[in-house]
Amino acid sequence: MNFECIVDLKNINKEGDIYIFSSCFLKNNHEIYIVTSNCHENDSIKIFNLKGNKIKEIENNNGQTRFIDSYYDKILSKNFIIAEGMFKLISYDYNSKKTYKKYDSPGPKTIPSYNIFIYEDEDKTKLIGINKHQVDVKLWDFHSGQILKIIKIKSQTILDKFCL
Repeated sequence: MNFECIVDLKNINKEGDIYIFSSCFLKNNHEIYIVTSNCHENDSIKIFNLKGNKIKEIENNNGQTRFIDSYYDKILSKNFIIAEGMFKLISYDYNSKKTYKKYDSPGPKTIPSYNIFIYEDEDKTKLIGINKHQVDVKLWDFHSGQILKIIKIKSQTILDKFCL
């Protein structure tokens, strides 16, 4: 087996914060892109092709982006980027580069640490966020941003990994 580096992204963030904190792949028009974020306050989300060329930047108004993922909505034929920030999740419309929805919940504001999943059922697309520090599960309507349900899990420990 031969492992080969296909792209090496260097010095892509603001000075003094050189790390990519989170990244994911996004497929758009038969091309695969790398979506990156870092934990620098309000640094933009950057999208690169597999040759290392920056093709797009999305203004990030979510504070320190700690986690990033992508979602393709088949009904709308549209890509979204989901970013976990200081106190909420925000989705961005990939094409327009604008904030799509903010996913907040009632109660005290704490720094989330979400594992997220998108679940498409017959009538709604749901964004499921599992906060491993508060040990709860939150369900939002992906397209309205409305909180649908909060499920508290009684646990004495931090839950680290989840699957749907």
